[in-house]
Amino acid sequence: MNKLSMEDANGITIKDLIIKALKNQENRYEDGSVNWCFVDADIHMDNDEMKLGFTNDQLFNELESFDVDEDFKNLTPEQKEMIRNVKISKKEDEDETRMS
Repeated sequence: MNKLSMEDANGITIKDLIIKALKNQENRYEDGSVNWCFVDADIHMDNDEMKLGFTNDQLFNELESFDVDEDFKNLTPEQKEMIRNVKISKKEDEDETRMS
């Protein structure tokens, strides 16, 4: 089973949760870029509210391995680039924090 196709008994995947959160305008900064902290919070809240049963580790790993090109094909190229750039910036910020 592909890790992004991991699903609960209702057929809801973690990928579905991520895409839902990415489409939520409340999870965007004023410039339109993605607030990944809000996306992370939303997938955890949806998991709890819907009683899907995904573990924190599963949610974290799926979000970290989310591939915009592969997993979010219905976006325009500009939207994909925007999300990809924000995710790269997020990783760079984490790397800088670890080095401090």
